[in-house]
Amino acid sequence: MRLRLFQVCLVMLVTLVGCQRLQFLTDTSVLSDESFSRLWRIYSHCRSSLELDEMREDLQHLSRALRYMSEAKNKPSFLSESVQHLIEEPPSRLSADPGSMTMACALRAGQAAQAEGRTQLAVELFGFVLSKDREAPYTYYVAQAKSGLAEMQNDRLAIERAEQVIRVSTH
Repeated sequence: MRLRLFQVCLVMLVTLVGCQRLQFLTDTSVLSDESFSRLWRIYSHCRSSLELDEMREDLQHLSRALRYMSEAKNKPSFLSESVQHLIEEPPSRLSADPGSMTMACALRAGQAAQAEGRTQLAVELFGFVLSKDREAPYTYYVAQAKSGLAEMQNDRLAIERAEQVIRVSTH
């Protein structure tokens, strides 16, 4: 009788886990609507800001949130791996990917730093983009960061050549 009760409980548990009805078995509340709205405001501020320091601060907030979400998503479960791989990832309810928002903010800040002539900061920000995933959906951001770095390299070479021409013509 006890074994039969255990089997019934196990079947019910597997059914509920398979349907993902129990909130404590899969944490789908990593990013609530309220926190996503806050991230969207930070992202929007980064995209519209003219102050480089504010953009960097926005990027730090977005980056921390992304790191938190990644850690929460990868936290260990009490389910065994043989059962865990059977549970599908819940579809995203978000209208925008926080990872893309972070990459776009970093790219925007890097381009602003480049335009202001703050080369070291631009290199740091473009490097942030290049250090992240190079797979879709981030390939656009990586390509833009590489383009920004190449443009700075070309500008540096052009300045060095101009300085050489000036030295030769003044002697």
